[in-house]
Amino acid sequence: MNEPVYRELVWEFFASFEFDSSPCRYNSTHVGVSFWLGGETKTMSLLELGWRIGLYSEEESRLDGIRRRLNKGETVRAEILTMGFWPSIGDGEFVMGGTAVKKVRDLKVRLAHRYIAITISGRKESTHRITTNDLFFLYCIYGEGVTCNIPYWLTQYLKSVRDKDLTCGGMFVTRIARSFRLLTSFMVDALNVEPKAHILKKKSLISMNVVMDLGKGACCWLATRQVKEYDEVEEVSNEEVGGSTEVYRNMSRGDWLYLMRRSLEVLRKFHYTILGGRFNQLSHVSSPLLSKPREY
Repeated sequence: MNEPVYRELVWEFFASFEFDSSPCRYNSTHVGVSFWLGGETKTMSLLELGWRIGLYSEEESRLDGIRRRLNKGETVRAEILTMGFWPSIGDGEFVMGGTAVKKVRDLKVRLAHRYIAITISGRKESTHRITTNDLFFLYCIYGEGVTCNIPYWLTQYLKSVRDKDLTCGGMFVTRIARSFRLLTSFMVDALNVEPKAHILKKKSLISMNVVMDLGKGACCWLATRQVKEYDEVEEVSNEEVGGSTEVYRNMSRGDWLYLMRRSLEVLRKFHYTILGGRFNQLSHVSSPLLSKPREY
């Protein structure tokens, strides 16, 4: 799904998204989804949400076969079934805390997991491990005779996004807005489009210790460092201040400006979604960093 991401629509959508899941498990026509988008309240069923996102067409949503498959699709993650499925794709025992993807034998299954980890199960943690959610979706894909109610699980994921540190799923918001014909030329001009991915120069990657310079234009990826616990990070933070300053000094100016701009956008997002909303207790504070997205 290749769609631009508009930050204002993303914030509005996920801040207001509600899902009444219980009645929707076995009734795809129950109106249990609601959210704000483009300044308007929207309510719909899972069946409607599916075609607005593009899982099937509006015409197909009227077919009895589509409705039957959705109503019979898996909406309960039964661990006894997923654990029994694991030996058919992976080696060794599946660890509940997360199993390394390299234990999956088939490369096609690994690729499917990669897509799962960056879409319907998008998360900030490592995508090189298989969680219980990931295993369930793999079970729905490769399990014999298994049908997954994709609109249901996608909606569950959209509901959980606002409680995560990393917001994923902006392309779904754009697709829904497009289906309502909200993206008029006037609205698009007023919205902030998330910039395309920035390509960091080799010099910057070396200074950030992402890659190692082997000389003669050759580089290699450094081995992944062990994740430190919070208290360990706190103990060594003072020792690393000088080193981090040196990192920025050795970066290219373009990459430095990009990282600084992204840092400011994070602060601005924090203010606009938290301090600028219903939890605002700092309305009397005036600062360039505490301004709405279009004000600087």
